[in-house]
Amino acid sequence: MQSILIWLLSLGHLVVDAGQGVVPVLLPVLKEDFHLSYAAVGAVTLVASVSSSVVQPLFGLLSDRVSSRWLLPVGCILTALGLALAGWAPFYSLVLFGVFLSGLGIAGYHPEGSRNTFFIARGGRGASMALYALGGNVGFALGPLLGTALLALDGRKGVAGFLLPAGAVALLLWAALPAIVRAAGEREDEHRRVMADQDGNHNKPRLPWKSLGLLASVVTIRSWIHAGIINYIPLYFVSYLKMPDAYASRLLTLFLLAGALGTLVGGPLADRWGRRNILLLSFVAGLPLLILFPRVHGFWQGAALFGAGFAIIASFAVTVVFAQELVPQNVGLASGLMLGFAIGMGGVVVPLLGLVADRWGVPATLDVIAALPVPAFFLSLLLPGKSPPHPAEKV
Repeated sequence: MQSILIWLLSLGHLVVDAGQGVVPVLLPVLKEDFHLSYAAVGAVTLVASVSSSVVQPLFGLLSDRVSSRWLLPVGCILTALGLALAGWAPFYSLVLFGVFLSGLGIAGYHPEGSRNTFFIARGGRGASMALYALGGNVGFALGPLLGTALLALDGRKGVAGFLLPAGAVALLLWAALPAIVRAAGEREDEHRRVMADQDGNHNKPRLPWKSLGLLASVVTIRSWIHAGIINYIPLYFVSYLKMPDAYASRLLTLFLLAGALGTLVGGPLADRWGRRNILLLSFVAGLPLLILFPRVHGFWQGAALFGAGFAIIASFAVTVVFAQELVPQNVGLASGLMLGFAIGMGGVVVPLLGLVADRWGVPATLDVIAALPVPAFFLSLLLPGKSPPHPAEKV
């Protein structure tokens, strides 16, 4: 039952992150329908980013204080409803409101989903979180394909078709809520009791701000690598090398799917070898592959990109569990920070990489991206080698 529930939480994760991946394919249609400037198009992306990423820690705090498992099915539905509203909206401001609602659904699901995965797991938290994270990575990879297919059905209005899979998964999650409560509730209650005892005995643990800040910095740099590759694969091959769109799309899909596979492998390895060790290995392995990628051709180019995606994203679930174990009194907040704010910071670097491309060219931008594992590695060295045991382990 434990694995079934985690797979179901992963399925919900797939749905909300697929919804996040639909937004980019909507942008060209919105620009044409409403005759938008590039700044107005950028505002859609900004609203989506703020509502889906930056506010996640707030939902995490809510989950820490009040059990909010209802956010699991509601998050799926709200994600789809917001997209449907953006698809049917007759004017631009309503599009922004729809994208905002969709982002809130995404933001609400993530901390609650990872928090319940943490408590449901009876052992091997890295492996369990990897299963949960797998859904998000696959959903993010499939989102643009799904969005393109829905647009082909009925233009912008076709995006409302996302309500069907999202609604089905929301119903499954709603039906499974009693089982989730049984599986996670006992350990959560023990967790709350231990935290309350510590407060009463004036033994409340201090938040390890230094370690948490270091970990958030590492995740931010990893997000810069991820966002940089996603944005500059098309620009490098299509705009710079004048190669077909299809080739760049295949490489992008390869990178994203490799990351999903890396997530699935990295979690169990972290349970065995330690969280920090997997982070260090991830950046050591990714560095030469990112350097090699634009310098080889054909099969070897795809192999280098696949290996880089596998290595860099292998630490995705690891960093979530690491943060949860660092801050056991605020598991939801830790989840929101790692899955929301820190990851959302990936978008910050894209305009800066654009300045590099304008000044020195796209190949130089890829070299900058390839160098980013270096500071991430040295920051990871400063992290604690072993996180403290979680109070829920006493159950």
